This record gives sequence, C-alpha cells and structure tokens, in this order.
Amino acid sequence: MTQLPDALRDARPVASSDLRERVRLIAAPEPASRRALPWRRVVLVTAPAALAAAAIAGVVVGLQGGGGSRPQPLALASGATVAGQAGSQRRALAPTALPPSPTRFQDYRASLTLQVPDANALSDRTKRAVRIAQRLGGVVARVDVSTSGRRGSAFVVVRVPIAKVTKAVAQLGELGRIVDQHVSVLDVQRRIDTLRQKVRDTTGDARTAAQKQLFAELWKARLSPIAVSLQTPPPVVPKPHHPSTAGRILHAEGRIALYAGLIGGPLLGLVLAGWLARRGLRRLSERRLLGA
Repeated sequence: MTQLPDALRDARPVASSDLRERVRLIAAPEPASRRALPWRRVVLVTAPAALAAAAIAGVVVGLQGGGGSRPQPLALASGATVAGQAGSQRRALAPTALPPSPTRFQDYRASLTLQVPDANALSDRTKRAVRIAQRLGGVVARVDVSTSGRRGSAFVVVRVPIAKVTKAVAQLGELGRIVDQHVSVLDVQRRIDTLRQKVRDTTGDARTAAQKQLFAELWKARLSPIAVSLQTPPPVVPKPHHPSTAGRILHAEGRIALYAGLIGGPLLGLVLAGWLARRGLRRLSERRLLGA
C-alpha cells in the first residue's frame, strides 16, 4: 500500500494538450449572454402600428383631395347657350323679327343659327331654305354645305323683299331648333334722300356716280339679307366623374399600400435573409463545437 503513492509520485503523468484545452474551456467563466431581441414582439407591435399609420394617411389624403370643389361646365347635347346656375333649364328660342317700317327705307339684316338632327336633315333643310326665299320673291346669295358621316354644317344667305322679311324669318326659324339669332335695323332714309338730291343737282360723271350709289342703297333697302347657319348637334361630352369621399380614401390607401410594398418589400427580404444567415451560422458553429 505504501509503495503505490511512491510509484505514482515517481511516474508523474503529464496531461495532453488536448485535455488541458478542454479543462480550460470547462473552467472558463461563461460569457455574459446578450439579451436576445424579442423580434416576435417587435413584429406584433410594429405591424399594427404601420397599418394604422397607413390608414390614417389614406384618410387624410382622401379628405384633402375632396376639398375646394370647383364648378364644372354644363355639358349640353345642343348648341343653346344656358347659364350654369342651379335651377336653370334649356329653352328653345323663338324666332324674333322686328316689323320693318312701311314708310321709311331701312337696312334690315337678320341671322339665324339652327340645329338639325343629322346630316340627312341638314341637306333637306338647306333645300327648304332656298325654296322659302324663292317663294317669297327673294334670291339666294350663297349656299355652302359640308357633311361628314352623320355630322355637318351649312351656311345659306338669302335676300327677300323687306315687306316679307318677317314672314321669311318665321318660316326659316321653323327649319330647326334656334340656338342663336340676331336682327339689326338701320334707318337709311336720310342717306337715300341725300343721294336723290345729289342726282338732281349734279350732271355728268358726278351724277352718274350718285345714281350708282342711290341704286345700291335702294337695292339694299328693298331686299333684306338673312343668313341661316345650319348645324348638327356636337358630340356629347361625358360628365366628369366625381368620386365619393370613401372612394378617394380607398384610392389613397391603395396607393400607399402599393408604395409601401415596392419600398418595404425588398427591405423586408434583406432583413429576413440576414436573419436566416445568422441562424444558419449559429447552428453550424454549435455543430462544430459538439463534433470537437
């Protein structure tokens, strides 16, 4: 029994370097573990907060988009001029013709703008305007017709005796819906009397010139020009659509969600890739340690 301790003391076994390293690792104090980031809690908190912020932003943008509504022009299917005020209604104009003076010479002029249904009606009403002038003893000074498909326009100028100008305006006004009209009457009695006196008092070339001017003034005073413009309805302009407040809010939130997806999607992918890489490296390190 007394020889065994002496034998062990004399042998003096030496530990290998591998064993020493393991003992050192076991005896070494454990490093202070860093507090792991509670990412699940972060996600549970930040996700609802981000959704709430996006919803609030959408509501704000939608409400701002509806402020300061501007008046929109009234789209008409016809050419009538209508005031864009509340309660205003379209009304067809009635043909108006001032009766000419039976005792004085006048320069009587009238113009009408009529609307007809289509190009076929435009051609028919143009022919009827010519027949009206001829039936009342007048002449046709100009006819201009242009059509394309179901649309078109025409311009007719007739001259009728001033005694029948009222009847002519009334009959021409029945060819379509009147959207504009104009009548002007200018008294030329004094001018004609002056030219007549000049013809009596002059001779030669001066008298000839005065006679030409007198004949021109008398011709204008006896035949009144009436210009008739015929046109088809213009294309109907669709009324502008005004989305409701809820629609503007949903539209704004949709845009915010799209932008958030385009910007936050790649960032979220990078964060997820980094987290997976870190987790993989940690597991690889643990496997190496256990294998050693």
